[in-house]
Amino acid sequence: MFVSLTQKTKEMAESVFYYCDSKEINTIASVATSELDKGDWSTDFILSMILRELKQENELLSQSIAHVHGDILAENVRKEDKIADDDFMCLKQFVKANMYMPDEDIAKCAEDVYELIKSHNLQLNKLNYEMQISMSKALLQNLGNETFKPKVDILLSVPDRVVKFEASTAALTEAFKKLSESKASKVDYIAPSIQKNKVRGILNEKLIPHLEGASAALPEKYAASFKIICERIEETNIKVRTRKTRNQKDTEEIVSTQ
Repeated sequence: MFVSLTQKTKEMAESVFYYCDSKEINTIASVATSELDKGDWSTDFILSMILRELKQENELLSQSIAHVHGDILAENVRKEDKIADDDFMCLKQFVKANMYMPDEDIAKCAEDVYELIKSHNLQLNKLNYEMQISMSKALLQNLGNETFKPKVDILLSVPDRVVKFEASTAALTEAFKKLSESKASKVDYIAPSIQKNKVRGILNEKLIPHLEGASAALPEKYAASFKIICERIEETNIKVRTRKTRNQKDTEEIVSTQ
């Protein structure tokens, strides 16, 4: 006999399945905290405490997942480096284009600015991060000095390219600084396989039982949020059970053919 989710939550809420992986538990916890953040639980000290603990532990799980599935800081450096590289190449080409302007003053200023860029390495975008940042900052400082700024300012479209290059170099510098600090601090991340159990424990042993009792006592205040959380748990559990059954069948088929 089919039992609706609403009927089920009135009887006994479903717990987060043991075989849920770290990302699935992370998502369930994120849905739960996001939904509960919509309400005012200031008078419910127990729920407020559970919610605070769940947020803290789930944030650690998010960081752990990010660390295992690719260093997010290193990826951010690569992203900012690509932007800075493109901005440098664009600046260089715009200056070079101004060298062919029919206006002799503009062409001469462009030649001088291009020689300045050349003196700082025309291929600085191919250097390692540290050298690239150092060279870029030195170039930008000279482009802004009293000798070269007037020359840059009369070139067509070049001043805007300098501003963009300056911004992307600053972003790359900040990203590289964070990566370097992270490596220096040697942060130890908790394995997702361990941290997910902490989050699942808070969900199953604290949050769900509390919301279940509160929904029975004050359905007008708790039931709607509890229903949404239960729906996400049930949807995830169905998917995980299906996956587990499929994996078991595949294993049995492999064994039977040996």
